[in-house]
Amino acid sequence: GWWVVSGGGGSGGGDGGGRVGGGAMITHEGHLYKKGDGTSALGTGNVFRRRYFVLKDGRLFYFKTWEDYGSGGKATNLKEPIEMHRYEAKILDSDGPNRFDLVPTDNPLERKWELQAATPSDLADWLDVLQQTRAAALARHGLTEGRSHEAPVLRHGPHD
Repeated sequence: GWWVVSGGGGSGGGDGGGRVGGGAMITHEGHLYKKGDGTSALGTGNVFRRRYFVLKDGRLFYFKTWEDYGSGGKATNLKEPIEMHRYEAKILDSDGPNRFDLVPTDNPLERKWELQAATPSDLADWLDVLQQTRAAALARHGLTEGRSHEAPVLRHGPHD
């Protein structure tokens, strides 16, 4: 037994790579292509347009351009952010590369957001952070994944 094992495993330590501790909300931002809502008079609703998306405090905002965001402008959907405890990021029938949808989980009649990432790695990043954010947002609202739709949203009043 001549050899000496150097102390304690070297650089393998660390805390698992900078995960946000304590249930803090993840922030993420970047360009995504967003499908129009189909209501414009010009019929441009089916076109994917590049927008700058910012995920913050469990809400997803989007800006027309990165410059709008960078200069402190207001998000296009500032008044109606996409609340991530009420949407789930899913890859549905893909009608294009790197496509994913934000599907409403509380009310199936609400708008589905049709989005597209620029690259497969962008897609993977967004899906990852959106799913983690959803879990954290559900937890913060005292919900769990399975029963967000039983939250105290009274859809049917006593009259039906």
